Amino acid sequence: GLGTSGYISTSPYLSQDVIQNYTKQWDANAIVEPFADFRLELTMDRNFTENYTETFKVLEKGPDVPFTHSVPVRDGSLTFSNGGALSLFNQDTTNLNNLFASFESNRLIISQRRGGSRPHADPDLAAQGYSYGYGPNQQEVLLPAFLAAYRGEDASSVNLDPFALTGAPNWRLTWNGLDRVGNFGDIFRRVNISHGFQSTFTISSYGTSLDYLDALEEQTNPGLEGYDTVTLNFFPRIEIPNISEAKAFAPLLSIDAELVNGLSVNFAYTTNETRSINVVSKLLSESVGKQIIGGFGIVLQDIQIGLLQGRQRTREPATDPNATNGGRPGQGNSRSGGRLNVSDMDIQFNFSLRDEKSYASRLLPPTREIIEGARIFTLAPSVEYQLNRRLSLRAFFDYRKTTPFNPLGFPQTAASGGVVVRFQLN
Repeated sequence: GLGTSGYISTSPYLSQDVIQNYTKQWDANAIVEPFADFRLELTMDRNFTENYTETFKVLEKGPDVPFTHSVPVRDGSLTFSNGGALSLFNQDTTNLNNLFASFESNRLIISQRRGGSRPHADPDLAAQGYSYGYGPNQQEVLLPAFLAAYRGEDASSVNLDPFALTGAPNWRLTWNGLDRVGNFGDIFRRVNISHGFQSTFTISSYGTSLDYLDALEEQTNPGLEGYDTVTLNFFPRIEIPNISEAKAFAPLLSIDAELVNGLSVNFAYTTNETRSINVVSKLLSESVGKQIIGGFGIVLQDIQIGLLQGRQRTREPATDPNATNGGRPGQGNSRSGGRLNVSDMDIQFNFSLRDEKSYASRLLPPTREIIEGARIFTLAPSVEYQLNRRLSLRAFFDYRKTTPFNPLGFPQTAASGGVVVRFQLN
């Protein structure tokens, strides 16, 4: 053998483990352009890593002592594009509470699928219908019940192995040709429309249960392999302390347009959610949010303000010979720094409205509440005027109002404004 040939040490004092690393990664990308200026990009990926370690050695001195495999442990992670875009349309508190109620009721179905008709050793759980060794908070019951509820699947048929879940593609859609449809060209100089969806499912870490290995060695009854005499549940073979998913329409709809009169406008609506279940603390954390962003901008040419300029002046060219007119949409920034012609006025108006809510839900005892979250409204108009080639004036106003959803919080309002004088030496 390898030991007698001298390839592997036969010393019982050897303590270095055998390590094997395995990685499986794939990604796919497809771009579809059915007609000019229309582009659909699909992406999909999956990353799986696993590290296997074990102690492979002789345990005592002596001739012909066999090598022993001890403490076989696997650990790793899994990430893939998840899908599930429809849940982003059901973010109101009632729907989220209903999903949590489905999660709770799914546990009984999963328990019976796992353990069959044998009743649980706890009389109260047995009376509720839970099967032997698979109580409501046992990991192999908890995770499939969670996945069924929040992936919109039937608990009686959902895959019980989270590593066997199938993913779905993310996508990005852009269309830049609306201004060339019908009479839209008489209104718009350009129109950019986009839509996108991103999602990720993550098992950040998993590992072989040492409790399971220990119980397996001590247990003499093959029918009770890995049974925990304290919780009256089976130890899971693989411990998965946390599962999380994140998804977002980024954006659900975005429009960036410039009219033929130079007015630039933009609008975007985004929505997102993240969800994580901690098997150790039996805590489900959820965060949902949605946001509307909008604004417009325009550069008015040759605006004469006698109070600032005195007598009428001839129009001077911009410092930058490549400067063009027309505002930048919805960015809250002016076209200063040599990009405005003298006597041009850059008007910008931007706003946003965002709702954010975070929920904490515990299974023991069942509780659910909003722990933080607020509605945030911001307003940011500004006006910049190019007095001459070196001097510009900018007036701005920023307003922000925060209204918390948690009844223990209180509204906050902040406002600021001012005038900025910019003088350029070159």
